[in-house]
Amino acid sequence: MGRIQLRFFLMFTGQLWAAAWCHANPVHELERLPVPGGHLYIEWKSDFDPSEQEKLRAWLNSASETVSQLNGNFPRQETHITLNRHNRGQQAIPWAHTVRHTNPEGVEFHVNPNMDLQDFVDDWTAPHEFSHLFIPYPGRRDIWISEGFASYYQNILMARSGVLSDQKAWQKLADGFKRCLLYTSDAADEL
Repeated sequence: MGRIQLRFFLMFTGQLWAAAWCHANPVHELERLPVPGGHLYIEWKSDFDPSEQEKLRAWLNSASETVSQLNGNFPRQETHITLNRHNRGQQAIPWAHTVRHTNPEGVEFHVNPNMDLQDFVDDWTAPHEFSHLFIPYPGRRDIWISEGFASYYQNILMARSGVLSDQKAWQKLADGFKRCLLYTSDAADEL
């Protein structure tokens, strides 16, 4: 195969691969939601009816205002939010995680849209995940600093916004410290 033929072959197979990938991974239109000092770009990965979307927007707006109490702005000017439907269980947000390898960075939420708006507002998950975005990713080895930072601020900021009482926030922090001590003493015993 000559040089020109090889170049054409590589270009053609690259285009075929890209077309196949795009077909298997359709791009969802992102919705822009203003937050203090920036925007959330919402990707609706599941079908949500208009009333569910309105509820989830209200929750994201509330959570972004809660987190913005730290310094007046949301942690990032641009944040990618992915919303997936998860109808099982009795939690508004069964699980979520911060996504660092995208541009912009963001959070992927799995949500139960059957729950009330207040269930979302009272949940700790969004303030926790959003708090991660205030600091750079420390890497897997030092993830404890990121988790400690996010756990601390989720409770402090939820107390500032009135979702938690001051006493409840401090109790949650104390309980977290106790769990950490148990975990680290068990780990030390295993060494």
